[in-house]
Amino acid sequence: MPSMMFIINHDQRVLIFTVLVAFLFLPLSSFADRPTAASCQLQQPVNATFKWVSPRKIQLGDLAGNGQADERPIYEVNLDGFWMMDTEVTVAMYRRFMQQSSKTIVPGCGFFSDGWQYSSDLSWAAPGFLQTPQHPVTCVNWLDANAFADWFSKRSGLDVFLPTEAQWEAAARAGTTSPYFHGDNAQRLCQFGNGADQQALQQYPSFSVLACDDGYTHTAPVGRFKANALGLYDMTGNVWEWVADCYSENYQSASHTGAAHQQKQCPRQVFRGGGYGDVAHFLRISLRNRAAAAVRKDDIGFRLAGEQLPCCDPQQPTSKCRRLDE
Repeated sequence: MPSMMFIINHDQRVLIFTVLVAFLFLPLSSFADRPTAASCQLQQPVNATFKWVSPRKIQLGDLAGNGQADERPIYEVNLDGFWMMDTEVTVAMYRRFMQQSSKTIVPGCGFFSDGWQYSSDLSWAAPGFLQTPQHPVTCVNWLDANAFADWFSKRSGLDVFLPTEAQWEAAARAGTTSPYFHGDNAQRLCQFGNGADQQALQQYPSFSVLACDDGYTHTAPVGRFKANALGLYDMTGNVWEWVADCYSENYQSASHTGAAHQQKQCPRQVFRGGGYGDVAHFLRISLRNRAAAAVRKDDIGFRLAGEQLPCCDPQQPTSKCRRLDE
């Protein structure tokens, strides 16, 4: 068989060389944080998927330089690897917790109507707007979220908890340093999360809103928007998420291992990520918010994390586990 010879001209050689150089110098995070991050699928006590966040040295805080005083100074953290629930805890998950724990609904929740107000008629089961079992649970306080984590741990045989602020931000960034995990363009937020948009303007004409339309006035079912590079959904918007930390006014004494900031008597706990009623500034990854541990609002929920899930292997694309004693 005669050999085949391909003649490459000068312009083609330059193009090939340019592509090879660009490939060689891509940041490691471009490969490390693809949506192929290892998944851990749990079936007890609820069906839930966790994504592996690999060990990393990372800078956290106001990396874009447009944040608030409590997002500074920028600090560096050496994080161990951990698992993060890929969605916010849903109404269905929380209902199972309430039923199996024989808990009664505690009424009372904050809602927004020309300012924050409180209604004793609202609760996680009836937040004042339509929700399906796949919507994120709201009207839960920091104590409720921790009670859910304790129940989940006992029922699964695994150690899960509210993520620390550092874990939450590292998972939300997924290797990025921009204000949003998709980049700098706030007008693309409607593709990646549920915030205050043109849809919300129809019911709340006094809102300042994004120019785009995400299709939801209040909460959206979890997982409806594009995930970040780790395969985590709704890290921007939908509902704010309680984390483990007690609020501090800056990062001067932030842990360089990613441990939660704790106080014996904590006046305000931290929640992150923004909610369905928030504009671009409040949907930034680095933004922090806080409230007393007993506060319930219709735009605050949570998700869980776990450092070691023994039945799941971060080296495998997908692991499945039931109770460890089954």
